[in-house]
Amino acid sequence: MKFKMKWYRRLILLNRRRSILITFVVLVTLYLFILSFRNTFLEQAIQKAKLKLKRDYDCELTVKEARFSGFTEVELQEIALVPIQKDTLFTTSSLKIKINFLPLLKGAIQVHSLTLENTSLALLKNKKGTNYEAFLKKKDEDSDAKHEKIDYADLAERITSSLLNFIPENMKAHNLKFKVQENRNFVQATIPEIQFTNQTFNFETHIKTENSEQHWILNGKANPRKRKATIQLSAKNDSIIKIPFIKEKFGLKTEFRKAIFEIYKMELHRNVFHIEGKTSIENLLVHHKKIAPKDITISNSSVSYHTLIEERSVTIDSSSVVEVEKIKINPYLKIQKEQDTTITASITIPKIKAQDFINSLPRGLFSQIEDLQIEGNFDYHFLFAYTTSKPDDILFESTLTNDKLKVTRFGNADLLKLNSDFTYQPIENGIPQQKIFISPNDPNFIPLHEISPYLQKSVITSEDPFFFQHKGFEPDAFKQSILKNIHTKQFSRGASTISMQLVKNIFLTKEKTITRKLEEVILVYLLENNTNVKKERILEIYFNIIEWGPGVYGVQEASQFYFDKSAKDLSLEESLFLTSIVPKPKKFIWQFDAYGNLKKQVSDRNKFIESVMLKRGLITPNDTLIKPSFSIKGPAKKYLKIAIQDSIVPDSISTDLLILDLPQ
Repeated sequence: MKFKMKWYRRLILLNRRRSILITFVVLVTLYLFILSFRNTFLEQAIQKAKLKLKRDYDCELTVKEARFSGFTEVELQEIALVPIQKDTLFTTSSLKIKINFLPLLKGAIQVHSLTLENTSLALLKNKKGTNYEAFLKKKDEDSDAKHEKIDYADLAERITSSLLNFIPENMKAHNLKFKVQENRNFVQATIPEIQFTNQTFNFETHIKTENSEQHWILNGKANPRKRKATIQLSAKNDSIIKIPFIKEKFGLKTEFRKAIFEIYKMELHRNVFHIEGKTSIENLLVHHKKIAPKDITISNSSVSYHTLIEERSVTIDSSSVVEVEKIKINPYLKIQKEQDTTITASITIPKIKAQDFINSLPRGLFSQIEDLQIEGNFDYHFLFAYTTSKPDDILFESTLTNDKLKVTRFGNADLLKLNSDFTYQPIENGIPQQKIFISPNDPNFIPLHEISPYLQKSVITSEDPFFFQHKGFEPDAFKQSILKNIHTKQFSRGASTISMQLVKNIFLTKEKTITRKLEEVILVYLLENNTNVKKERILEIYFNIIEWGPGVYGVQEASQFYFDKSAKDLSLEESLFLTSIVPKPKKFIWQFDAYGNLKKQVSDRNKFIESVMLKRGLITPNDTLIKPSFSIKGPAKKYLKIAIQDSIVPDSISTDLLILDLPQ
């Protein structure tokens, strides 16, 4: 029995040795075969690349010399990529690249090391056109592929894998240049030396534009195989980094002292592609005229993100956190594409001390509330959902939970002054207009109870139907506004309540910026929830300060200007007309035809407001039966006469009407 076992073991051992020997011989033969023909394969590969670049991208590729310098290492000399009749896109005097062998057996090209000498990449746009446009054009797909649903998670994994495989584990570069130029605007980055070994790097970059020069320092760690990285960007001698090119091209000024970019995870797990990381920025400064009139500064800010890419959806998970000083915000966004597209978004601000929130707001963002002193806490939640197949079922919720909020001192916007006499001076295009004294002592001021009820009811119906019910905001108005803007695919309707319009006129500038709207929302909340300013007082001030025509402020002045009478004597028809010009007061004359009659669309709108007032019981049928003839009788009449006598279309009015300052 023992003898048989020994014989069997010897046979197994002999077979193993034979298998190893055969494998060794095959590998050696394969290796010798590759060695014998690898340069031929390399030349063929380069020729194929040349043909493909010329056929698909209209580019000429030249390589002076190409050879293998190791088993999987290739060295190329004097490479140039030049789009036909365009400026040179890429050049390098020497490129040496080594590929990892094991992934190559699986059909994947994974770069182990890369060495570059005197390399230049230039993306140029000038009179000749762009030298990179051909590479951005989308290729035609097969008809079957067009109708095939894309698996977003699989696509993200394939793109990530391909890109990271081309990032070398080790890299050396000498005299590396990148240039982006659009006509006269350009930015050029020059890197004298790059050493990327043991997953660490630290190198200096010289940034040059037409008007400035900077020295940036990039350092950190990166492991392309484990898909993790930490990159720090700062300026030499602890100076400020100024992002070039975008200021000249887009008018966006961006500066910061230091930025750290971290990637924790990029992987496909159970058919879900996860991306997790964090970006932190110190001493950020941003300025754009569409954001705010002043520089916006933030000492410390960060974004921790967790993105989930599934088969048919992309989600920014609510575990993501945006931090600005002591403010923490949890955003959520999911875009899902099936038969239709569904968008779900939410913003949550966990419970925070109100004063910490005010103190953490970026400087320069909200100038009217920077010195606000407030007690108590609050938390906030916003939810929005929209499906393309059911646009009318839009979901819009905005909830602020007030925990003993109390203003102890107002900032620059002293809302309490609304309860007393004050002076208001409108500003148009930076030019101060006539002062308006909100006081019974002013001859043009008219108390609310003396303003025609018709005018009060028609303006409220048109501008803010639930003025006396809401606390500064009307969610349904926001929903309708969003729906209108979605249907028209442009910002064609706002959702400002009367309280919002009042705050905007008295305390804020007229620049149409993102921050002005946000500041308006904060001030309105404080006005309606943290002052004893009554609704009637808000309405009274509103009627006495808003513009009712070019240079015409206050309802009493408007009544004299159009009808040569007091605001208390306005008829229903006259009130409807004044209501119609509130949204665009400078354009009142465009509401009339060449014969001095109201245009049909204006009359139809007035009839609609009248019908709504009837349905809500704000007026009676008897009010609509007795209609005195409607006509302009005040000083405004002479402008209509000019239009009739001269038979000039509105766009051509130029002489006597110039004093109206009407926008073209």
